[in-house]
Amino acid sequence: MPVPVWSVDPRTGQRREQAATEADAAAVDRAVDAAHAASAALADRATRATFLRAAAALFEEEAEAVVAVADAETALGPGRLNGELARTAYQLRSFADVVDEGEYLDVTIDHAAPELTPP
Repeated sequence: MPVPVWSVDPRTGQRREQAATEADAAAVDRAVDAAHAASAALADRATRATFLRAAAALFEEEAEAVVAVADAETALGPGRLNGELARTAYQLRSFADVVDEGEYLDVTIDHAAPELTPP
């Protein structure tokens, strides 16, 4: 029987709503299989960068709702949480830029210096 996971208001300690149910072994297996299936699509750098930028945009589009839920879960307050959301969106876009540039692949093309090549 699934065990409920409850959201708790940190200001009052009261249950807010059921947020999820604990996963059983079959649910974990399905999640792992889904992640594995997605890995092929995310192996493409352009797709991965697009995914990261889309995630950033969605966070920003849904900022009000995300901040409201996060505040209810953490009591950190909208000021702090809006800053965290902005930072997260910025980082996702930065990661997308790194993926686009490919520097993390550590590929180096060392061109020969013509003036040092023996005749």
